[in-house]
Amino acid sequence: MPAGIKPIFINNMMSIYGLSHPHDSKVFPDLPEHQDNPSQLRLQHDGL
Repeated sequence: MPAGIKPIFINNMMSIYGLSHPHDSKVFPDLPEHQDNPSQLRLQHDGL
């Protein structure tokens, strides 16, 4: 796994599983996965 992908993967796992209500969290409002309309990447990740 490339070094550049691993931190992003870990951050996504933390944002999805580390928070009680990730959709309500505005801790990282600049990230697409925390916006009201999830990105295709978030939707695809949730579908795994």
